[in-house]
Amino acid sequence: MGKIQPFQHRLYKYNEICYPKDSFEASKLAMAVMVKIKAYGGTVSLEHYGQLRTVAKILLFPLIDSSKPVVVPMETGLGKSTMIEEFLRLKLDDDFNNFGAIVVKERIKDILALEEKLKGKARAVYSFYPDHCLQGYKEYQRIACRNCDADCRMKKAVSEQKNYPVLLMSSERFRLEMLYGRHLRDFLAFCDKDGIEHKRNILIIDEKPPLAINKPVNRKDIRKAYEVIRYIQPGSELYEEAQHLMSHLKKLNTVLNDLDFTSPFLSALEPCFKLSDKFKSFFEEAYTENDVEILECIASLIRKGGILRAEETKIGLEAQAITTDYIEFAKLDGLKTIIFDATAKYDAEYKEGQFAILDLPQIRNYDNLTIYNCPVNLSRTNIFSKKSSARFDFKKLFQDLEGIKDKEVFILTYQKLVNTIKKELMDTMFYKNNRVYIDHFNNIKGKNIYANCTVMLNIGINHKGDEYYLAKAVSVSNKQDFDDLSSADDKAVVLAEKVKRVIESDLFTEMIQNFCRTALRKSTNEQVQIYSFIGEPVLLELLTTYFPNAKIETWYPEEFYKHYLTHGSKRNKKVLQLGEFLKTQFSQKSIITKKEVREALGYTDQDTLANHLKIGYVKNLMKKMNIEEKYHHLQKRQV
Repeated sequence: MGKIQPFQHRLYKYNEICYPKDSFEASKLAMAVMVKIKAYGGTVSLEHYGQLRTVAKILLFPLIDSSKPVVVPMETGLGKSTMIEEFLRLKLDDDFNNFGAIVVKERIKDILALEEKLKGKARAVYSFYPDHCLQGYKEYQRIACRNCDADCRMKKAVSEQKNYPVLLMSSERFRLEMLYGRHLRDFLAFCDKDGIEHKRNILIIDEKPPLAINKPVNRKDIRKAYEVIRYIQPGSELYEEAQHLMSHLKKLNTVLNDLDFTSPFLSALEPCFKLSDKFKSFFEEAYTENDVEILECIASLIRKGGILRAEETKIGLEAQAITTDYIEFAKLDGLKTIIFDATAKYDAEYKEGQFAILDLPQIRNYDNLTIYNCPVNLSRTNIFSKKSSARFDFKKLFQDLEGIKDKEVFILTYQKLVNTIKKELMDTMFYKNNRVYIDHFNNIKGKNIYANCTVMLNIGINHKGDEYYLAKAVSVSNKQDFDDLSSADDKAVVLAEKVKRVIESDLFTEMIQNFCRTALRKSTNEQVQIYSFIGEPVLLELLTTYFPNAKIETWYPEEFYKHYLTHGSKRNKKVLQLGEFLKTQFSQKSIITKKEVREALGYTDQDTLANHLKIGYVKNLMKKMNIEEKYHHLQKRQV
């Protein structure tokens, strides 16, 4: 059986994206990026330089089809952020009077740093940043911000950006503009120092942009929206619209009052439903909480339907409806759009036919990476359930890793587990002998602060739930995916296959992005070790495909794993007993019959022992002790 291949989109050759053309300008840009990479201590091969020139030409030259965003899957560490910076610098120096751009980055800190580097030629627009709040708020307070008289940077930036050729925007602000705003139409023009208006003619997105939007809505959200609009009086011009919306809110509330769903699919209540701008403005004024976009989420459920799920909360099970929205780049009216996303070719969120993903071969071989994988299921369900949580002793895990010294270590885990990890870590030699950083899933996109970490401990798998992935599969499906299918059963089969693809793609691409937050992101030969807990063989197979020359070894942290087996089933305890018996016996002997093993450990039949000898933990132990299995006995190999 061949290797499992990751899902992959149709890829476009350079001459399908841009008209074949070369120029001194492209070489100049590629050379500037190469010089910067080398200054950072990286290396640039001929193949790497060739990719830099290809990407430079895509940024500089007109596209054959400007209605379709071009996605550049340049690997982490090859200089995509440096390329964006140098491109802006080149165009601002050579074509200052006519050039304008919008650049989207994940983190506000990064757009502010780029704003400073561009020295008065760029303005950053973002939603909230505590360092710039003149009232000292550490978290966003929508009503307080709206009513605040202070002239802070965040407020001034929206009007001032019109005087700068380059607009820098946070990914969150971009998502809100694309989903609920005017699709950047308020940001497409700027004025030069003489007051002459120019167009910003290129949109550059660093890192994967928001695509499928799958937000949960519960009865509490519906009640909050209902409480705001029910006071609209009969004399108001919004009265009829409010009454119409309230009738839909009552229907949604009824659906979410029942936890016994016969189907996970919530049908659209009114396919053409749309809120008026005046109604949305009223709601923004009257609603006092931060999550004002809840109104648009409810409107999406009315218009498109969604996916139902029962979610465990602090007060018990709660019914939720998940939206199935998708950000349509086609609404950008031909604005040249370039997206840099290292894992795009394997990411099922990019709708087929709506993006041109550049055929850019992988050139890094990752022979400096070793992945040590323990096949223990550290899913959210296992770790946080009362039934199985006692099996995981993380203090023992850190004691097993005490051989690691003088390293920068990055620990990534679930948000709910962070405090437990910190508590179990503090008194260990592993913590004292290394510089350790801890972060949680869904919080590290775009972060570069772990780029010096040569050791990573990945505790958990960020599976987001079957219903979430079903919602995402619906979001990324085109209507034509189902047009030729007549029966509901056929549609169910197609959707099931799409869900499987979405799950594998989501876990695989996120894992690569997470691993590449470490020193792997630097284009050097520095050795990187990643300790993981991946129980799904398919994911391991996919990782071997993406990291072709990496070493992937099975790893059983001894004390952690013994504790895991001790607190498991009778079978687990028997496996542990077998392992301890083999260690003791082979410290004194070189051969043991299987009959001796059965009698000593109370095995009642040959098949059970045979099965236990095939378990990964026992096979790994036997391999380390140079024990081979014969027909009637176990024997220590002569080294």
